[in-house]
Amino acid sequence: MSIQDYERAKRKIILELELIDEHLKGVLDNPQLKNSRDVIELQIERLTYLDALRFLRPENKKDKLYRTKIFETFPTWIQNHVSDRDRFVFHGTTLANTERILNSGKITSGKDRWTIHTSGDDSGEISVTTHNYLETSLRYHMDLVETYKDYEYCVPAGSLFVLKISKEEYQRAKDQQRIHNIYFKRNPQQLYAVITTPENLNRVKWWMQKNNFSSDKVCDFKEFQKRVKQNSFHLFSSEKNNKNTLI
Repeated sequence: MSIQDYERAKRKIILELELIDEHLKGVLDNPQLKNSRDVIELQIERLTYLDALRFLRPENKKDKLYRTKIFETFPTWIQNHVSDRDRFVFHGTTLANTERILNSGKITSGKDRWTIHTSGDDSGEISVTTHNYLETSLRYHMDLVETYKDYEYCVPAGSLFVLKISKEEYQRAKDQQRIHNIYFKRNPQQLYAVITTPENLNRVKWWMQKNNFSSDKVCDFKEFQKRVKQNSFHLFSSEKNNKNTLI
């Protein structure tokens, strides 16, 4: 992406923010309206654009190719190397939300954070994917590939939180693609890894360190593959082992 395209994306985000602020003007002072669903949704949208503006940078061709490769190969690799007995679930999120999660030490539902439903999650539960449905987390929740946001490749990808949970919770994840809120500040063993792209490694490690979590849990996708292999997780198809290796 050229500098001109980057500047165009930046101007568009700023324009969207101005439109949202115009809609919010005066409304927040009205006690009858300030907690309405429409206003809260505008505030969430505003925060999304502010997050994008904070991390915006020109599109990087190498990073784009890396992210595309991850999306094409990583879900299949996980299916072949992770099984139900590992009890891993995956929660994808943006880079800005990665920082918020690490600062708070918890992953909670949108209903708990905003008082309204921001997805299908009810209060006290979060969406996750298991090893057979990982593509959903990568496609829709962590800014890995371009979906509906035309600036997606102008911001760094987000992160994939890998959680190791109880048998009961894992069964719930398999049945409903949801688990109860995670409080890994209380139970650090639940946080197995935070996977992100090479561009973000130092940044996410710093967020981990400042919140007293082990930065060793942060890795890129290739490093996560190595860790899985080194720990001898169950392999479904050894024949595919060499076909699903990341660059």
